[in-house]
Amino acid sequence: MVKAKRFAKEKTRDLMKSKKIKYTYGVGLYDLANKLIKRFDYASDLAKHLNVSKVTVSKYINDGLVYKDEYYLKVNSKSYKGD
Repeated sequence: MVKAKRFAKEKTRDLMKSKKIKYTYGVGLYDLANKLIKRFDYASDLAKHLNVSKVTVSKYINDGLVYKDEYYLKVNSKSYKGD
């Protein structure tokens, strides 16, 4: 029984980790000229930076909306990984 609980706990932890990494190359805050201002590993980090919810960040990323008439919230391209 102990092994089963440990296995379930590890599976849950792995699942949570995989869900957190929705955007493989992270996300970024871009100006209107599409120049990267700041990159984030997770959408939740960008949400904290902007003081908004993760749902709001995802909405702006998925719909390509301009945030506060100044910024785009976008998924980083492969070339930004590891910066």
